[in-house]
Amino acid sequence: MSSSQSHVHRYSPKKNKKNVVTRFSLQSSAGASGSGPRAQPKFNAFASLLRHASPTLNRTALVSPPTPSTSDVFYTAPESALQVVVHVKELAHKAFACSGTAGGVDSAQMDGGDMEQVPGGVESVPTGERKKARINNTIKPSTRMTQFLDKWSQRALAALFAKEASPVSTSTCSICANGNHSTVYRCTQCIHPPIMCKDCAVSTHLHNPFHVVEEWNLQKGFWLRLPLSKLGLIVELGHAGKRCPRSLKTARCMTFIHEHGVHEVYVRFCGCPAVESDPVPDAVQLLQAGFWPASWERPLTAFSVHVMRDYHLLSTQAHTNALDYYTCLRRRTDGVCPDGVADRYREFLISTREFFYLTLCKRKGAEPKREMDYASLATLCPSCPQPGINMDPNWQTRQQNMKFLDALFHAIDGNFTQNQKDKKTDEDDFPLSLGAAYFANEDDVANYLKNLGPLKYESSTCHKFGAMDYGGHWGSVSGTLGLSCARHMFVLPGGGVDLQKGERFANVDFAMLSGLRLWRNLFMHVSAYDINCQYRINFEKRMQAFRELTMPFSSIPSFSLREKYFPYTLAGVGKFHIPAHNASCRYKFSFHFLPGVGMTDGEAPERIWATLNALGLRTREMSSGHRHDVINDFHTDMNIKRTHDMSRFLHRKYVDAEVMHKRTVTTLEKLEEEIVVGAIGADKLAEWKKEESVWVGKVVNMENHDGLKNPYEPRQDKTLTQKQLLANLAEKASKTTGLSLGLVGAIEEGIELQDLKAEILQELAAGADSDTPASTMTDLRKGFTKRVDAWRIRSGIYLTPLVDQAAGDLDDGGKRVAAEALERDTEVGQVDEEVERWAAPDDETEDPQDLPVNSVESESSNVRPTHVLPKRKSKLVPEVIGTMSTPTVLSSFSSTPSRSVESKGKKRKRDPGDTGEPSTVGKKPEKRSEAWLEVNAVLIELPSSHHSTIRAHPCIQPAVVIEMELRKNKARGYLDDLRTHLITSYGLTAKKKEVRGQRRTTRAYGAIRRKWKTIQNSATAYRRARHALLALGMPESDRTFQLLKKQDIKAFTLFTADQQLGDSKKKTSWIWDDLSFINAQGDDGMKDYFEDAVRVHWFRTSALKERWYEQILLVQEEMRRTVRFFKYYEDDWTVAAESSKCRGRAAYARKQAYRYSRLIAGCRRDWKAVEEMPIDEILAEVLAVD
Repeated sequence: MSSSQSHVHRYSPKKNKKNVVTRFSLQSSAGASGSGPRAQPKFNAFASLLRHASPTLNRTALVSPPTPSTSDVFYTAPESALQVVVHVKELAHKAFACSGTAGGVDSAQMDGGDMEQVPGGVESVPTGERKKARINNTIKPSTRMTQFLDKWSQRALAALFAKEASPVSTSTCSICANGNHSTVYRCTQCIHPPIMCKDCAVSTHLHNPFHVVEEWNLQKGFWLRLPLSKLGLIVELGHAGKRCPRSLKTARCMTFIHEHGVHEVYVRFCGCPAVESDPVPDAVQLLQAGFWPASWERPLTAFSVHVMRDYHLLSTQAHTNALDYYTCLRRRTDGVCPDGVADRYREFLISTREFFYLTLCKRKGAEPKREMDYASLATLCPSCPQPGINMDPNWQTRQQNMKFLDALFHAIDGNFTQNQKDKKTDEDDFPLSLGAAYFANEDDVANYLKNLGPLKYESSTCHKFGAMDYGGHWGSVSGTLGLSCARHMFVLPGGGVDLQKGERFANVDFAMLSGLRLWRNLFMHVSAYDINCQYRINFEKRMQAFRELTMPFSSIPSFSLREKYFPYTLAGVGKFHIPAHNASCRYKFSFHFLPGVGMTDGEAPERIWATLNALGLRTREMSSGHRHDVINDFHTDMNIKRTHDMSRFLHRKYVDAEVMHKRTVTTLEKLEEEIVVGAIGADKLAEWKKEESVWVGKVVNMENHDGLKNPYEPRQDKTLTQKQLLANLAEKASKTTGLSLGLVGAIEEGIELQDLKAEILQELAAGADSDTPASTMTDLRKGFTKRVDAWRIRSGIYLTPLVDQAAGDLDDGGKRVAAEALERDTEVGQVDEEVERWAAPDDETEDPQDLPVNSVESESSNVRPTHVLPKRKSKLVPEVIGTMSTPTVLSSFSSTPSRSVESKGKKRKRDPGDTGEPSTVGKKPEKRSEAWLEVNAVLIELPSSHHSTIRAHPCIQPAVVIEMELRKNKARGYLDDLRTHLITSYGLTAKKKEVRGQRRTTRAYGAIRRKWKTIQNSATAYRRARHALLALGMPESDRTFQLLKKQDIKAFTLFTADQQLGDSKKKTSWIWDDLSFINAQGDDGMKDYFEDAVRVHWFRTSALKERWYEQILLVQEEMRRTVRFFKYYEDDWTVAAESSKCRGRAAYARKQAYRYSRLIAGCRRDWKAVEEMPIDEILAEVLAVD
């Protein structure tokens, strides 16, 4: 065949559109002349020469593959034949296979994935940036499915059926072109599979013996699956696929478990003797070929390393158990009769346990043996202090107030999901990772518990916790105790202990002694434990008793046990668990207030258990040794994933700390400014700062806890009585404003009447749920009508003439504007004369300035047409009234009916102060009573009720100015009322907890309900006033009268029990920027109460600011430690590579060194915007120390 009749596919490095080098790419050429119709496949044998241990090739020669020539063609086919393309995935595995090792190249996740260093691979060179998938989320799934069904489903199905069709010729091979065969075959794993004869099928799969081949069955008329071994394929070991001259004539039939399924394959082992020894054992030959033997003397079953890795990844990422995974392989082999496939589940369990253990030893550079060194198989946290590895060179001379930067933050907790059933298993089974990973030495723990003696019960001075329960468990193990670093969720080595009867302090003590062994020389520890308030009481006594023990512990050297004392430990309780403690513990052990802890929450074990709980369903069925091996492997996977993500994790933490620290500093500065210039004064502030300093100095020592007062909650002597609270509520409710004379009096009275009208409408809308008796409502309506009649006379004298003059002076252009507005408004359609609109409490409401305040004043259809212009279509603004919705009626223009407005309600969560009425937001309004309609029809017209065209007239400007000032004063008053009621509501809630009995409890609930109703009324009145101010010309950006959203209506936290997770990142409501409301309190008791509330607010804000500042310092120090940690292990693996005499070990050590260099590059990339993190200076500092 001439070069013009065939062509070649060459594999060459190529860059794609994203500038990522792809080591294999199909490049079409036409023989030597470079011309030809279509390319035939060509195999670059250079890739197959690459190994981790390169015996003969120069390393510099491996930078790029040689230019392929025409002699490199593996096979060619006629132009009419089907294309044959080498299976890229299998080629990649072959190119990366490592002779002399069991697993070839380890996964990129665990071993660094040096894809960039090895030419000939199919992987892409990582750029370092986290890639985001391009996903078109604008197309709905329903649209995609419709397109698929209508356009592609039939075509796709036809293509699938086409693959099942018979070949063109059932006797002609497309490779050898022989047409005298009885039948033909094809491979389902090869790309563009050719139609082959028996001999060609075998010859083309000598390096891919586990591909699934199908035979065209002439009698049955379909493609029938059959193994390659039935075609005569024999796997030859030891001579690169060629038969060994010293091998036996007969081949051994073995069961191979591959990712393609379970296969029966004939294998012929190499019989050549090794250097000065017998022939290489069969098990070792299988390992060299990339298979893990199920037995070691004369293996009959083997698992591909890819299967082992595949299962390992699925078991750690998706919690897939071995039975399900092997069942899938059996079904993949024969989906009709999977039970007929060889059952190697038992062998699979044993092999995976061995493989995972040796893989871990390989990655840690540890030699497998019965008694391994402490923590030799554990992955340490790169950000925590590791003495001798990553700590600051001057950490021992650091100032006392900065010692917390070098402290180890650790947390311990029990997980009762990780139990073990009491079932018949091998009692002598032991973990392969005995004492070398994350569990304390199991032999030492058993010896310790056996000689523990009678259990000493320690009574609780706090609430009774389940963790202190000394009850038993139906299984042999009730749970697991785990020790982790509290800031980064790394499982600490040697800190795991099985539990038998609750979280006994004896088990916790051993976990502490074993798990904290590496950090006993630090100056400070920070401990988090759910019951630290109880555990730490007799901790020193138990440690002293431990030192007096005479039994030896191999995992705890004598100097650590008997001579070394624990460093100073600051004990705390996790933020999630602290509310369950009593009042005394909630401030003495809270990570919100303890100094030097930053934003540590102390709940790291809970997050670990959340991931680990699914594993408990598998491990509870295992034997003791197997169970610990699996849990250790899972912990290793978690720690490695967090190691690889540490640069991004710390960057997120640092950005959050910077933002939140600036916010809390601003909040504290504003608060202190209000305190200094307000009624409290600078002297009180100085007194509080001194009190805070004294408290911080005492709380760090548990010996000072007795009698330590809580500055973060109101004092008991400052608490208001129930009588004072109810009297204040009655005073606020009955407070009225005197009337002025003239225009000011008319406008002021009009505002009062608008507020009174809104209150009456609200009570009438409540109906039977109203707190106001019917007789009182009747009197209110009568009084309201009389006041409106009297006001109209005054308004007719002082206000109406101004409005009439402004309306009369409108020129033709102004009237044309009004006519156009009317036309736009009526295009929507005409509806009933009165349309009831429920105001939705929409937080995002925009308040237009050019509209009449119809939501402030509900107007009927008898509005004067000249004076009140219609609303614009896009400027309708609902009245925001919270849960106590007040219905309003849109005003109409002249005799034109009002335009229908549908309330765009949203589903809202029920307010804490909801009185129990069903929400009306977003619902169709109910039919109103005659009384409601009568009051609603009353018109109270003020300057803010008119269109901006009228308000802009010079003659009405004095009235506009007067109303604006009055509205501002009203808005201030409403905000003061809101602040007052929010703070006093705490007192009512606290008093409710003290009452007993149905009658008193009902009365207390009634007081709380009325208080929350008053809070909502104050918020509604403020929003109404602000709406009017915007209509009168106040800018939207006014800092005094801001938009009051639902989340703004809350008090600052006064009691620790009310503090929730996430509050540290929430901004204090803007309503507390002004504390002048304290001066308005006439009663001295009320002033003291509010002053004490502000004191609590200041203490909590000051503590929050300090915690965020400490968080910045801690994260910066953790960043520096992380860089030192990566550099330390990069150098450590480099030294190991240079000193190793084994080429394979040296190559793997260089690979691990490269892994850590990539992690350093990740730090450099992710922290490039952090000015305080000069990585080059840190690395230079490490080199200088070395």
